[in-house]
Formats: sequence, structure tokens, C-alpha cells
Amino acid sequence: MLWACLALALPAPVAAQIVPPAPYPPLEIIPSISLSERYNDNYFQRSHNKIDEWRTTISPSLDLGLSTSKTRSDLHYTLGVFHSTALDNNPYIQHFLNGSSKISLTERFSFLVTEAFVVSDDPGIVNPQGVDNQVKLTRNDVSGSLLYQGDQHSGWLKYTNTNIDREFFSVTGSAPVSTDVSSSFKNHLNIVGAGGKWQVGPVTTVTGSETVTFGDFSQSGPSVTSSTATSFVVYETSVAAEREFPGDTRGGVSTTWSLRDPDVGQNVNLVRPSITVTRPITASVSATASFGYDFAFGGVDTSEPSGSLTLTYLGNAVTANLTLAQGMYETFTNSQNIGLTRRREVTAGVSYKPTDRVTLSTRASAVQTKFFEPDVAFSQGIVLPTTSPRPTSTFYTFEAAINVVLTRIFSASLSYVYWRRDIADSSAALQAASTFALQDFSSNAVTLQLRARYE
Repeated sequence: MLWACLALALPAPVAAQIVPPAPYPPLEIIPSISLSERYNDNYFQRSHNKIDEWRTTISPSLDLGLSTSKTRSDLHYTLGVFHSTALDNNPYIQHFLNGSSKISLTERFSFLVTEAFVVSDDPGIVNPQGVDNQVKLTRNDVSGSLLYQGDQHSGWLKYTNTNIDREFFSVTGSAPVSTDVSSSFKNHLNIVGAGGKWQVGPVTTVTGSETVTFGDFSQSGPSVTSSTATSFVVYETSVAAEREFPGDTRGGVSTTWSLRDPDVGQNVNLVRPSITVTRPITASVSATASFGYDFAFGGVDTSEPSGSLTLTYLGNAVTANLTLAQGMYETFTNSQNIGLTRRREVTAGVSYKPTDRVTLSTRASAVQTKFFEPDVAFSQGIVLPTTSPRPTSTFYTFEAAINVVLTRIFSASLSYVYWRRDIADSSAALQAASTFALQDFSSNAVTLQLRARYE
């Protein structure tokens, strides 16, 4: 999504790197604060009995950077406090944290620790592909990596712990809606992986990795499914080779294989070989294309062509991009674990800077998701209101924003977002039969934000 279109504009943390502190101070502190007002004409994303929302949010933020001769650490944190006319028990709290710290152990070895924590109900963050209901998401990802950098090769060993909690609230009557009764769906992941990159000659590199994911799922509260906890193990292997060619052209071949072994049901295998080419077309336009074929077998038996095409234009005042893609994907590490899916998408975006102080941007996308395992989505509280054995949902997004730098400290933005979801062969009766059923819906949201940032 365009971050400018969200009520909370979150700058990405600076990538960890080791630099000497001199002649700069070792500690960098950048405080900021924003005040925003958002109107959404269909906050709960329903096809009927729509409830609109006015939301006032104040968001203090802090960016910290610390450099020594052997370490580089970065931290970004935003606290969002908001009042909603659609919900009771105001005010509500949101958290956004990103941090990293890289420590040089020797000339070739280093250790990297990262942390990402979010508590939010903003659809642009929680549900960007439109495959979920309106939920409150709490997600925490912590990782530790041992890194090796040689002259012609590099490697890594990584452990990640992920906790995902999606919380549904009962929606009855009119605003403000009570949020006391809820159902919670929790996913806990432990991921161990290792990989490496080898320079084979002056223009060729080979990469490979192996990861193992141990997942556990549980739920609590009133629910449409059994409260019995389930678990799974996923093994993933990837290998790739890339070569540089004359004319700033790069080409490569790759393949990934994954095996998901659940404690209930059949194993699911996914193999994805592909060829990728990146080449400049003109001084301002470049293209990246990939071509492949995806094979699934076991619990899901299907095969389809896959690939993508991305065109990028970089001008003096205008940047633009266009992406078309199709592929089959596992979703067990996503905030919404809906099993194996096939995703088709088209995305186009344009950004224009008429002056140094003004930026105009717009983006449109259409994403179609085919659910090969609707029973997995069902177990996660995502109910497809159709009798199709492999239902599809298409999610449309249009965004537009204007950002204005008022002074060295103050800036303002006005943004608009349109969302629409269409579920093929959906039934109004099935939509009404379950609290957790996805509904066809459309919504419009407008956000006005004023921000102060001192650096």
C-alpha cells in the first residue's frame, strides 16, 4: 500500500551497517509526531449494515541510531493513540516497532539481531491483499543471524521466532460497536535456516538456502471451528544461479521446493522453477521478466504457468512502475495462513514531484487469490461464502495522495483509498450464516495528516 495513504506514516529503519562514529556523534535521535483525521464509510468491510467511522489519531515517534567502531544499531518506534466513533471503550493503542543491531565479531563474522512488532487494525497493514475480515493484528518477529563475508563467498545461519494473533470482534447493532467479546486465532512459528552465496568466476554467482519451519496453531473464544490445536512442519530448499551479460543485463535460473507436513491431513509439495532476466530498455526504463511453471502435488494436485513482468520508469520528476504477476504461494508465514494459493495481480503506480516540496502519487492494483485449501482458511476463521471447492476472491485497490513539505519541520498530506472485494459465486445466505464469512464489500477512506519531524 502507499504508506502516505495510511493514518500512520511509518519511515523504514535505516539498514544496519558498521561505520566508525567519528567525526559524527555516535547517537542519532530523531523525534516526530503526527495528528491525523480519517473517515471510512465502511469500517467493518460489510456488504450490508455498514458502519462508518471517524478516527482521530495522535502518533509520537522516535528514531534512534547508534554507531561504534564495531556496531550499528537502529530503532524506530511509533505509538498510535486513537479515538474511533465506530468502537466503544475508547481510546485504543497501536504499536509499530522496527529495530536491528549488527555487531562485528571478527573481520569476516558478524551477528545481526532484528525485531519487528506491530499492533494494528489498519487494513493497509493488517490485510493488504483483502483475504481477511476486519481484525486486530498483533505480530512479533524476532530473529538472530550469524553472518559470514568472504572474498568470493558469503553465508548465513538464522533463527526466527514469530507470534501472530488475529482477533475478531463481534459486530452487532450500530456504532459504537462493543469489542468485549472476541475470538482469537494464534500462530506460533519457529524457523531455522542456513544459506550461502558463491562467486563463480567474475560474472556468475550461485546461491542456495535451506529452512525448516515448525508451526503451531490454536484458537480461543466463540468460533466456527474446533478449538483443538494443530501443528505442521515445512521444509524449504532453494537454489539459484545468476550471470551478468553485456549491456547491464542480468539473467538467472532458480528453483524452490517446499514440503508442508501437517499433523492432520496430507502433505503438500510445491516446486517452482523459473528463469529471470533484467535489462535496461532505455536510460530511464528498465524491465524484469520471469518465466516458470509451478507444480503442486500431494494434498493439492495441480500445475500452472507462473511468471512476472515489471517495467520501471525513473525520470527527473516522475517515477512509474507496472507489474503483472502470477504464481502459486504458501502462506504459512503470512499474517493470514490460508494454505496454498494461486495469486494473479496487476499493479500500476505513478509518483510526480512538481516542486521539491510537493509530491503527488497514485497507485492501483487488482489481486485475485485462488484458495486451493479453503479448509485451512476455514480453520483460521476465514470462511469463503461459496460452495466452490477452490473459490477465488478479487481485491481491488486505488490510492491517491498529495504530500506537502510546509517547513523544515512540518509537513502535511491528504490521501484517499478505495477498497473493493468480489468473491466469485458468493452466496448472500452463506455470507449471513457465519460471523466469520468474508463478504463482498466496497469502502472509501480519506485521511488528513499533519506531521512534525525534527532532525
